[in-house]
Amino acid sequence: MDEIELQNKKINILFVDDEQNILDGIKRLLRDKKDKWNLEFFTDAELAKEKIFESNYDIVVSDVKMPGINGLQLLEKVKLHLNEKSPEFIMITGVNDKELKHCALNLDATDLLNKPIQREDLLARLNNAIRLKSFKDEICTQNIMLEQQLIQSQKMEVIGLMTSGVAHDFNNILTVISNYNQLLEMLGQDNPAIKARTEKIQTASGHGQKIIQQILNFVKKKDTTFEKVSLNGLIAESVDLLKITLSKKIDINYSLPEDSLFIMADYTQVFQIIMNLCLNAAKAMNNDGRINISLLNNQIEPDLSTAKSWTLLEVSDNGPGMDEEFMKRIINNMSSIKRSQEGTGLGLSIVQKIIKNHSGSLIISSNPGNGTTFKIFFPLHQN
Repeated sequence: MDEIELQNKKINILFVDDEQNILDGIKRLLRDKKDKWNLEFFTDAELAKEKIFESNYDIVVSDVKMPGINGLQLLEKVKLHLNEKSPEFIMITGVNDKELKHCALNLDATDLLNKPIQREDLLARLNNAIRLKSFKDEICTQNIMLEQQLIQSQKMEVIGLMTSGVAHDFNNILTVISNYNQLLEMLGQDNPAIKARTEKIQTASGHGQKIIQQILNFVKKKDTTFEKVSLNGLIAESVDLLKITLSKKIDINYSLPEDSLFIMADYTQVFQIIMNLCLNAAKAMNNDGRINISLLNNQIEPDLSTAKSWTLLEVSDNGPGMDEEFMKRIINNMSSIKRSQEGTGLGLSIVQKIIKNHSGSLIISSNPGNGTTFKIFFPLHQN
């Protein structure tokens, strides 16, 4: 089987040669490929050029010596006009046309094809050109994704700065409220009704300051620092912030073992994992559903054959779930992927990277209509 038959889409190839008999010969050589390749043939290089400009071709196979604009001029004009979107160019030359071959390669031709054209030679060069085109397209797609991630990162940095500023302002307001409340408490210390109310104000003010500190810790930019972290405390703190952040229609619960479980981790990064997964789950459920967070001890990590003791952090929801094909896309490419019309996978790539940096692993299980579960294994810290 020719490798080209493994391609997922039809390949668009344009042939241009002023000799009709050459084009007819190529048609005969490729007659068994018409179901897999879209083949177009031109004897006029000027018409071929306009067609290339307005259409999306993967490969152009052109003779060098033609009346009007020749193959080298066609190659140069297309490269200049389409830049990185240019198709791969295979130039047809005579065996002894060494100077023309050098010129073609200097103009960034992909390959050269000698006359008389043989089927094996033609197929080999077309397959090589298609592989190269596929590789370039993949690189281009990755560059676009990286550019989008950079833009998103810059946006998040601006949001972080704005959030930090607003949080500091609110903290100052709460400090004023707390100070005046303490003064009121002193003035009304002999009045039980006033004392009861000032205690409630102080409790609410303290709770607000704690939330602001959590926000500041979350958006604060700092170097990765690994230290002994209690997952019990981290989960409880995360849920406190999530209950204020998420819709009131989201029921979020957590289950923790009696004894604290410790890992060596960057506190803020693991905090970010929980926040990202829960925010994504809420969006996937259109802000109406249930999220459960659980922590289990001495779990066996199925993909790592080590003697380590593991703790399992599990985040599950009762949202729309995902089918097997979509699951593979998420597992193989943790990029920005929508889990539903309203939900977004933004942050999954960050989650994957953080888990890997903590020597952990991630397992995703889901079925359409039955929600999604993220299982995160961390090595337990040995006292």
